[in-house]
Amino acid sequence: MVTVLVGILLSLLSFVYEGREAAAIGLLNPFTLAGITFLVGAMAAAAITYSTGEYHAGVGVEDLRWIVDEGYADGEFRRGLYEDLLVGYADWIEANERANQRQGVFITTTILAIIYGVAFLAVGVVNVLLPAQWLPFAAVLGLLLVAITRLLEPLTQLHQLLERR
Repeated sequence: MVTVLVGILLSLLSFVYEGREAAAIGLLNPFTLAGITFLVGAMAAAAITYSTGEYHAGVGVEDLRWIVDEGYADGEFRRGLYEDLLVGYADWIEANERANQRQGVFITTTILAIIYGVAFLAVGVVNVLLPAQWLPFAAVLGLLLVAITRLLEPLTQLHQLLERR
């Protein structure tokens, strides 16, 4: 993905500069390189999020078919079944809440890394295409990034957790 993105950006800049490919090298400035780094970080955070997920779906198809075919007629079984289902669902809900809390930071990190990556790439491109306007553009974008970062709840929770240690 990152290689394709760099290729597209270099091709775009070459087109804008009417085939003067030497000018396209300016696109590989610190801002675009930082953007690419953020996008690679987003891919890593997404992989961690995906690989650490342990969600419990609840009662399976086979369990429900067994209840209908064999166990539901017995009154004592039904009473025990209801209790077991309620306790089981409570356990599953708690396990899923723990998984959500664990993964919330990784999901937030993935989203932020994508946003930061695209923002840094935009600043890098503006720096090359509109050199006189890149600083005000970067300043406004930076303020927007700070506001977005502060609004994300899981990072606030992570910060509070780290402060307690």
